[in-house]
Amino acid sequence: MATKGGPVAYGYYWWLYPERHVAEAWGGAGQRIALIRDLRSFVVMTANDPSDYPRSPFAERVYDLVRESAKSSGRLRPNPPVAEELVNVVAKLTAR
Repeated sequence: MATKGGPVAYGYYWWLYPERHVAEAWGGAGQRIALIRDLRSFVVMTANDPSDYPRSPFAERVYDLVRESAKSSGRLRPNPPVAEELVNVVAKLTAR
């Protein structure tokens, strides 16, 4: 499908960017949920940008930054205090 940002595949309400390993739900005005398939990660963006469009340079840059920050040459070392804090935060949020 032709878009302002270039051609893109579309199906089942998802914009598909196979060359980037990304599937994206785009709600317009900067509202996006993206699955970065090879990283098994999600990115959620909320905004109010009426000039936003599929395959926008801004969204692609955000996905690139996520991809760069997720790189690791091996397993991360255990961090028990942070793991415990995460468990506590999730417990508080789900108790509401």
